[in-house]
Amino acid sequence: MTDNVAILAGFTSEIEACNDIGQCLALLVEPGTDYDATFKAWDMDGQQFIRLNGWLWTVEAVADHRKVELAIQCVPPGGDAPATFLFRRNVGRPVREGELVSPTYSSLADLHPWAVANGWAAVPGSWEYRHIAA
Repeated sequence: MTDNVAILAGFTSEIEACNDIGQCLALLVEPGTDYDATFKAWDMDGQQFIRLNGWLWTVEAVADHRKVELAIQCVPPGGDAPATFLFRRNVGRPVREGELVSPTYSSLADLHPWAVANGWAAVPGSWEYRHIAA
């Protein structure tokens, strides 16, 4: 699964939740989520839905200026027309407009194991990181 599963289900607000022992999670939640109650969220690193007891976590909205989007052109099995895979990630620091962010991932398999397992291949040189404007 990818973050698109959560986005299509309405989990479109990106937050960072940290607890007292220093564990931090990059999450997608539904807009208007009550962080003082138990809530459902999409774990962007674990690629699964989880439930959190909000009172045990400090929640902060992720500012748009820290987000980047990675677009990768991928060819499906059989060599049909390429499709674009999009991944959005929080860089963890402010990003200047137009700044290129060094790749966090070295291969399509790191980002999307399902696609590689099912015969998809990244088009060489097609990785494009871009700043998501506020």
